[in-house]
Amino acid sequence: MKKLLVFSVLLLSGCVSVTDLTKYPHYDVQEPTEKARMYISSGTAAESKPVKKMMRQYFLTASSKQEADFIVKSENFQINGNGIGAFFLSGMTLWILPTWSTNENSYPFSLMEVSTGKTIRLSDIRVKEREYYGWLLLPLVFAADTYFMISNAYDFALASAIEEAASLIYNPNSRLYQKEKKWSAPNTSVREKPVEKPQGKASAPVPSPVSAPAPATPEDLDMLW
Repeated sequence: MKKLLVFSVLLLSGCVSVTDLTKYPHYDVQEPTEKARMYISSGTAAESKPVKKMMRQYFLTASSKQEADFIVKSENFQINGNGIGAFFLSGMTLWILPTWSTNENSYPFSLMEVSTGKTIRLSDIRVKEREYYGWLLLPLVFAADTYFMISNAYDFALASAIEEAASLIYNPNSRLYQKEKKWSAPNTSVREKPVEKPQGKASAPVPSPVSAPAPATPEDLDMLW
């Protein structure tokens, strides 16, 4: 059983090479005289060569989130596994039949300013890789941007995200420092227009009652005569 396991490991360890076809975004940033402290929340990727190179150029490495001025964090992502069919096809022939597949993945990152807690989304890094299976394709590991078994695409994607973070941090007019102006209309009740009553015809004035004439007295009769 152990011999079979060792044979399987050796067989698998010599049958896969990965070519990175990605054109990583590049940002033109001048090296600052006073560098901010950056913490990278990405585990072992922080120790990779491309990430270390970018950190030395633009930031001081913070040992914890509490000591950092900014934090670059990797968001959740899923690895595309479209090459599983080509993998098994070559494996069924003991890796004699050469096969390959192309995978595209997207790595999202975010940048947080520790003092304010403001977090912004960085540009998604779209990675394109081609995986080769089979012993006949092993010489490809000596080509540029080609790796044996383990892909370094995520490390380069993180390095690109750090460079984008530098372009925002050292630019006072970047969207990192823009304050969002949120406002709402005042909560004023709507005044309804008064409903005018229909105008009817004006009613004629009621005449005041006329008093009846007083009966004539004897004196009034004498005056008529």
